[in-house]
Amino acid sequence: MTSAIEAPVMNAPKLGLPVTIITGFLGSGKTTLLNHILTNQSGVKTAVLVNEFGEIGIDNELIVATDDSMIELSNGCICCTINSDLLDAVYKVLERPDKIDYLIVETTGVADPLPVALTFLGTELRDLTRLDSIVTLVDCENFSLDLFNSEAAYSQIAYGDIILLNKTDLVDEANVDALEVRIRDIKNDARILRTRQSQVPLPLVLSVGLFESDKYFDAADRSKTHGHDHDHADQ
Repeated sequence: MTSAIEAPVMNAPKLGLPVTIITGFLGSGKTTLLNHILTNQSGVKTAVLVNEFGEIGIDNELIVATDDSMIELSNGCICCTINSDLLDAVYKVLERPDKIDYLIVETTGVADPLPVALTFLGTELRDLTRLDSIVTLVDCENFSLDLFNSEAAYSQIAYGDIILLNKTDLVDEANVDALEVRIRDIKNDARILRTRQSQVPLPLVLSVGLFESDKYFDAADRSKTHGHDHDHADQ
């Protein structure tokens, strides 16, 4: 029974290693979500690329090996630092002797996710990887609508395939409703989920196949046409 369940997962890399990009401002819950993913994966070897190990409080009981840029966990998952060069970090994962089934990339808190996506779409990685989705975390307690005046905040919403309204237990439901309405004004077709402590069923955010590059670049063109004339790719 086990082999029948795991077979489709192991075949996935033949179509390109699936990649999820996780974005969101500092304090939105990205680290909590990454830990949730690393500790709850079953039958799948996942690599997580982060900016700093210090931000990830991985349970020491899970760690079986570590070096300056990589931590290997007992469940087969690994956590790597990007060290300012995303392309090199991805190749380090792809070149491992033991096959990785899934790749997750964390952006910095103030990052526009577009340049990260372009790393996978506009380089030789496009033949080796497959963007699955961009997941945006929103801190319902501290996310002011004024932040939408920020290009990074706008981009995180506009390019998010899945938007997690996190920390819903810390604010009134009416405030969450208002925030969701505002977000849908920007990205009407996003999958919006409400979460507490970044706890979300993993099948709702991983291997969802929501990323569509054509729609993605259409959105980039529209944002420039409608007065958002910043050069995303250079940020």
